[in-house]
Amino acid sequence: MSKIFLPSLISIALLLVSGHPGEAAEQIYMDGKPVPKATYEAVLLLKQGVNQLHDNNNRGAVASLSQAAELAPDMAEIQHNLGIALGKTGRTGEAIQALEKARAINPNLDSTWMSLGGLYQTEGRLQDAVSAYNEFLKRFPKDPNVGKIQSIVKGLEKEIASAGSEGNNPEALDYIKQVTRKGTFRWDSAKMPLRVYIPDGQGAPGYRPEFADILKKSFTDWQEASGGLVRFAFVEKKEESNIEVSWTGDPKSLKSIAEAGEAELFTSKKGIVRGTIALLTVPLMESLPLTDNRMRNICLHEIGHVLGMAGHTTNPHDAMFYSIGVGDVWKDLTKRDANTIVRLYQRPDAPISYAQGE
Repeated sequence: MSKIFLPSLISIALLLVSGHPGEAAEQIYMDGKPVPKATYEAVLLLKQGVNQLHDNNNRGAVASLSQAAELAPDMAEIQHNLGIALGKTGRTGEAIQALEKARAINPNLDSTWMSLGGLYQTEGRLQDAVSAYNEFLKRFPKDPNVGKIQSIVKGLEKEIASAGSEGNNPEALDYIKQVTRKGTFRWDSAKMPLRVYIPDGQGAPGYRPEFADILKKSFTDWQEASGGLVRFAFVEKKEESNIEVSWTGDPKSLKSIAEAGEAELFTSKKGIVRGTIALLTVPLMESLPLTDNRMRNICLHEIGHVLGMAGHTTNPHDAMFYSIGVGDVWKDLTKRDANTIVRLYQRPDAPISYAQGE
């Protein structure tokens, strides 16, 4: 029997920056300098928007920061945080424009380089993401986030190398070639339904009971997407399981500090014989809280791995997209996801991969 570690969702870098309003008097001053009233009001709106982002009120933050940008369009901190707010509401293209404007106004904001790299990731622009992160590493070598950014860059470079000529083709009906580059792995139909053990995660920091419900629904949705080719049954004892789930609040317990979850497969000549999924219960970055929406994204992705989809895609709409996104929106499986899992389990003639001599 061989053991296969599956690379998982690469995290993104995202940081907020704050403004510092001065005192309101007959003459308005900021940082010891007189400023127009509009600028002062813009900074108050900036502060309000940052607080809304911290409270995960992303739509409210977009409204506040958009108004601030109208009053003071050349303030980098406003453009930066507007980009973050837009990204969290799924408006990635507009978010990138705002962050690129912030970078042009002030190229010395470390958080802008990091966040821009994260948004490029969300769009599947791997080379642009690596360039932004590398520029951050060059400009700010003593920043406390350097280690995490280096891990993200390493993961992205692996994705670029493994993508080959397949690239990002959103017009394709499925992505079977991308997720089987490392081989074809699947469970034997005789093992259906796969028995899944989901423990109580109360001991893990950040765990909420809703996470288990989201995970179960994600298993059910993959089952429905496959048309019943894969089926699941939840069991109370891990000794009875084919797939064992664990919860952890320690990012260092995973193989990479840049990932929010991981899956491992154990295979033989007959296919997959056992699988494990580890899910992180705390956010990798403070500015990206682990909401139900983000946990859903992670669950769908890791289940895809444990079903045998060992690779990643560069299409941000796919469940097997290589990176967790900035947007805090609920994800449903797409037609491409469904077509891919069906193709994987409707190909009994396709050779199953296993380690030599196992």
